[in-house]
Amino acid sequence: MTLLVLVIVLVVEYYWSPLTHYRQHSWISRYANEFSAKLTKTFDVPAYFVVAIVLASPLFLVWLLLDNHHSLLSSLFELLIEIVLLSWCLGPTALFNRSKYGEVLENNANFFGGQIEQNDNSSLLLYGHVGYIAPIFWFLLAGPVAVLAYRLMSVVALTEKPMIESAQISWWQKLFHIADWLPGRLTTLLFLLAGNFIAGFSVYSKKALDASIKSCELIIDVGQQVLPNAQDDSSSLTEVSALIERSLILLMTFVALSSLFS
Repeated sequence: MTLLVLVIVLVVEYYWSPLTHYRQHSWISRYANEFSAKLTKTFDVPAYFVVAIVLASPLFLVWLLLDNHHSLLSSLFELLIEIVLLSWCLGPTALFNRSKYGEVLENNANFFGGQIEQNDNSSLLLYGHVGYIAPIFWFLLAGPVAVLAYRLMSVVALTEKPMIESAQISWWQKLFHIADWLPGRLTTLLFLLAGNFIAGFSVYSKKALDASIKSCELIIDVGQQVLPNAQDDSSSLTEVSALIERSLILLMTFVALSSLFS
């Protein structure tokens, strides 16, 4: 069923561009801001405890929705929930709509801001990772609860939250770094396979196993190698987008082969 959900979500993503309007990841920031502020004001608890409650609450609700479905009707309900949840956790701006590159780059700037130096090509590579490949990785590995957890951590850790204390922000960023480490290595490996493998492999082999290197840094370093001739213009962004699309096709192929032989 996992492969079916993934195929449906990506087909809808590719052909139905208005889907973008229904993704309001700003709700996550609003939820985290307000809930964290209320918990901090009401209870004198450590920052990590507040972060754990804020993160676990929506995950527990989703788990309840998906738990103990044995009949045909309940299985169809579970399928629908997984499709809606994975689709909502992608993006938010549709990567495949090339007329929306401005929005894509703006969204990515909101994600990473001044945390890392990047040009338009790097921004689009990072957006392909955080917006698509990493959520799909967690969905394949651990299901819809995991993909929601990743999206919660990514939005809260990488965007401004004026009502959340700095100690809590630090915990969110640590959690995100841990959750993003493994999918970041997968993303760069897919970029190698879909791009110039020989040019990028030396960088990948030196940095991929270094736990201190963040995924965003590795993706930019490898991306600059697999797309050595890319410049900051519209044709270059099209080339970067094509690399991400090829990477997603490779990932889908691996999933299909795994399903076939399992």
